[in-house]
Amino acid sequence: MNTFVQNLKFGHQFALISVLPALMNVPMLIFGHRHLEHSATARHGVRGLAQLQHTMKLSHTQA
Repeated sequence: MNTFVQNLKFGHQFALISVLPALMNVPMLIFGHRHLEHSATARHGVRGLAQLQHTMKLSHTQA
């Protein structure tokens, strides 16, 4: 691998060094996107529970 990089022209070495961090961020972006989806689902569920609790309190006080 070291000889492969040494055989590249300087501009190509710089391009390779610039691209590697971007490729390393791809898994983090995927993880972050999934984490945001799960967070949104959890927030939606909590909102539903609060509405259900309010409805149950109303029905309990009316009975």
